[in-house]
Amino acid sequence: MLRIIISSAFYFPLLQWTAIAIVGFIACTLIQRLIFHPLAHIPGPRLAAASTLYQTYYCFAGGGSRFYQKVKQLHDQYGPVIRITPNEVHLSDPSNYEKIYHVGTPYSKDPLFYGAFGNPNSSFTTPSNEIHRLRRSGLNSFFSRKVVLDLEDIVHEKVEKLSKLVFRALHSGHAVDMHHGLRAVSIDVITDYAFGKSYDLLDQPDLGLKFFTLVHKLGPAAWVFRQWPWLKPIAMIVPKAIMKVLSEPIGQVRDMQTHVHEQLESVRANMERPNHDSTKENERPTIFSALMTPSTRPTKALVDNLEDEAYTVITAAADTTGNAMTTIVRCVVTDSSIYQTLYDELKTAFPEETAPLEYKALERLPYLVSSSTDVV
Repeated sequence: MLRIIISSAFYFPLLQWTAIAIVGFIACTLIQRLIFHPLAHIPGPRLAAASTLYQTYYCFAGGGSRFYQKVKQLHDQYGPVIRITPNEVHLSDPSNYEKIYHVGTPYSKDPLFYGAFGNPNSSFTTPSNEIHRLRRSGLNSFFSRKVVLDLEDIVHEKVEKLSKLVFRALHSGHAVDMHHGLRAVSIDVITDYAFGKSYDLLDQPDLGLKFFTLVHKLGPAAWVFRQWPWLKPIAMIVPKAIMKVLSEPIGQVRDMQTHVHEQLESVRANMERPNHDSTKENERPTIFSALMTPSTRPTKALVDNLEDEAYTVITAAADTTGNAMTTIVRCVVTDSSIYQTLYDELKTAFPEETAPLEYKALERLPYLVSSSTDVV
């Protein structure tokens, strides 16, 4: 009995002091952020200045990933420069974009934000400008104008598939899901070029809806990892089946990692075939077969390192490029003046309906180029 009393007498004050320390730490943090922080003078909600939970809430509220809408409202309320988290400001003047993101900029990426994507070895998520430049240099040549021209036949093939699908639907009176159809074009082109094997989403009845659902659900996981970075290494080692039950978004991240790893292993296995010869015409080099040099192709470590880059390439094609095309098409078909101007320009440049739309000719059409650039 005496031992129990002594133990209780020891632990009760310990818990009290622990609680006091936690409360004191929170109080000091709030005072520092609201009064003494270098950004304390920037206008914005006090809750946003106090905690990143303000941002996280709006990232999940209203269907998810809608914080940008809240930011617009805050600019209307507080002005062109606002504080959106304890350590971040947001600028509404578009002219600031080129000042910050120009080539050779001294501003680096936020490690906390980009680290939340779960692919630290990709050029996209690399915070350091110097390291990013090195990683990006390995990919630059694969997206040059010359390469675009070399891949033109692949682009034509995928676009022709979607065009035939649209014409069949028009004749039969059915609707076409252009939202996923355009994304399918983007994915089918990039996977053909990246891995040497197209996903052929355009051949699927739902135009790859299951795949795009997987990509779409990656976003919420990034917000979770940004708010609680310590969760990421834990989530990556928990068995995938368990992680899917605990968190569907994080489970989707794990699925995507497995997916790109399998694609790279397939490229590596193809390169190790005894009769493989990338110099043959029917053995066109792909992005990742070229990155796997002959001296390193047998190593699993290289595949693991390139996994993050492949992750970025696929998700960018599914979201960024696909979304840009969807926006362009929507703008054209919903505005008769834009449609007519674009139609007249294309009709003048290509009077024959069956004439191939070559890139060299398309890039000389001012209205087409300016319209596409404005959307991008």
